[in-house]
Amino acid sequence: RYNRIKNEVMQVTTADLLEVYISALARTYDPHSSYFKPSSNENFDIEMSNSLEGIGATLQSDGEYTTVMSLVPGGPADKEGSLQPGDRIIAVAQGETGKASDIIALRLDDVVDQIRGDRGSIVRLTVIPADASDISDVVEVRIVRDKVIIEETKASGMVKTVSEKGHTMRIGVIDVPSFYIGPKNWDDGGVSDDVERIIGELTAQGIDAILIDLRFNGGGSLGQSVQMAGLFIDRGPVVQIRERSGEIEHLKDKVRGRVYGGPLVVLTSEFSASASEIVAGALKDYGRALIVGSETTHGKGTVQTMFDLSRFIPSAGGGMGGRGAAVKLTTQKFYMPLGSATQQRGVPSDVILPSTYEGMDVSESDLENVLAWDEVSAAKILPEGDVSALLPALQEQSDARVADSPYFSWVGRLVQERKASEDSKAVALSLSSRTTDADAREARIGENPLGEDEDEDDAGVTKPSGDLEEDEKERPDPMLDEALSVTVDYIILGGV
Repeated sequence: RYNRIKNEVMQVTTADLLEVYISALARTYDPHSSYFKPSSNENFDIEMSNSLEGIGATLQSDGEYTTVMSLVPGGPADKEGSLQPGDRIIAVAQGETGKASDIIALRLDDVVDQIRGDRGSIVRLTVIPADASDISDVVEVRIVRDKVIIEETKASGMVKTVSEKGHTMRIGVIDVPSFYIGPKNWDDGGVSDDVERIIGELTAQGIDAILIDLRFNGGGSLGQSVQMAGLFIDRGPVVQIRERSGEIEHLKDKVRGRVYGGPLVVLTSEFSASASEIVAGALKDYGRALIVGSETTHGKGTVQTMFDLSRFIPSAGGGMGGRGAAVKLTTQKFYMPLGSATQQRGVPSDVILPSTYEGMDVSESDLENVLAWDEVSAAKILPEGDVSALLPALQEQSDARVADSPYFSWVGRLVQERKASEDSKAVALSLSSRTTDADAREARIGENPLGEDEDEDDAGVTKPSGDLEEDEKERPDPMLDEALSVTVDYIILGGV
């Protein structure tokens, strides 16, 4: 372990130190401003565009080796078939005849730089297979690089059949993990286009409502969030943006009409942030959707802009046509159509479900140097509905189901125990006393009905089956199940 730590320290570069230092400086002003060295800037682009050019493999450092963690389904490495999870890469060569370069003990960033490359180019990897009996058993894997779409972060859809109070309904569920952009620019061909396509596929199968799952969507493209909200409203301001000067700009859905005008529910959590809050806030203010989930969303109501430093400082360029260094700075603040900032306060849910994260420091307001909440004048909008009259009945019916749920009962005990532990000022110094207290605490909480660790409950994200039909093999997801029951109640009560 000491040798590994030493190796990691010795591999730290001046670029790493500069990134840490300038980011720390930037974060004294707000928690979302930071500096990106060239490789980090390239990774940010990949995250935003949901795609890259390479072999389609996830790597990690394992001692001195670089190990394949997983393969992107349908990616070049997956199609080629010779590279498998658990394989250790010990050398990289470029093209058909390039000399292999030893990468043992090389830092992961440098290994990734050698393996990534232009679409259509060839990379040859010298690999110790996962099932090799000896480290001398090596093979060479030849892979043609290609464009890799990171499918697990793409929007996906499926149909859920739900029975509640003698009614059986088909609910289209759209999981939106991030607001990624299109391959060519920030606003076209991204998540909004994918969601529009999924809506068409769902409605063609006959559905009674749509539920959008934004629970673990931390944001992304501002333009994509505006376009996605526009799929569900007729026309008008989606979000208000305030510049440093105080000037207010309205970002509008300019396309007349809706792609989907039926009953709509948005499922959120403490981890629904930024662009997710723009969509949820707009649909809430227009009365277009019922917001279900944790008490409120994350509360990140600021906009960041990337500034490419190579434009101003030639030495900050990436060289060889690569990305240069960049600074991400908070430049704007956004507000819901009716004027409230989402900053710190987030978007409140209409129907509140118990959350395992209640009381934990996971929201914007728990960060240091956060900007304050405020509000601006309401924009002129034409409300498309009003769910307020239905909320007492919806919450009461949901509370009744939650009270009978073994999972939500367990969540309640977990939260109570956490609060009691935080309120206690006494800490036992005796190991036996601490062990006894821990055993008693676990007994009071009880066993998770899902058979999972508390870090993992609440984390089930709906995965699509190939034809968007219901997949009975999914992991249990009580939060989604309850949101679906709320959706049925909403339809029965006349929600639109």
